[in-house]
Amino acid sequence: WAVAGFGGVSIDDVPFSESVLQPWNGTWGEDTFLGVAGSYRLARFRRWFTVEAELGTGGRFGTTNGGEIWGALYLRFDGFPWNHLLYTSVAGSTGLNWVSRLPPVEKGPPDRPEPNTSHVLHYFAPEITFALPHLRRHELVLRYHHRSGLFGLMNGVEDGANVIAIGYRYRLPFH
Repeated sequence: WAVAGFGGVSIDDVPFSESVLQPWNGTWGEDTFLGVAGSYRLARFRRWFTVEAELGTGGRFGTTNGGEIWGALYLRFDGFPWNHLLYTSVAGSTGLNWVSRLPPVEKGPPDRPEPNTSHVLHYFAPEITFALPHLRRHELVLRYHHRSGLFGLMNGVEDGANVIAIGYRYRLPFH
């Protein structure tokens, strides 16, 4: 079991693929994101891989001022050769995300509103974590919090909303 808290800022006007690789090229959006999540490690396999389930809730404050809930499965890799110096893991997720109010970037500009929108979209959140080897229960988390229509597969939505977030995760000492 683990609990985490996150804070971040929205990124607008940049396609998903570009903002993942070069988030500094995006326009900082007008929303701040705050969220919490609980997770559970379901399985470890092939020595360096784990599957985790996560449920989270949060809010976008600024232009959107709305709530958000997500549920996802994560595939995590932690087999880095430097883990004795700095424990590191990388993970990616797939799941669903619901927002109470659509972020402006998903609605489109007033002169060209998006034809397809949805409060429920796909949730994808790649992340990287760091921890001191002797304090592995305490992780610094850098996460790309992304919701989208999977290139139109969900309700015809072509794009979505992005947040770059930093957070803290505590892995509880019981199984």
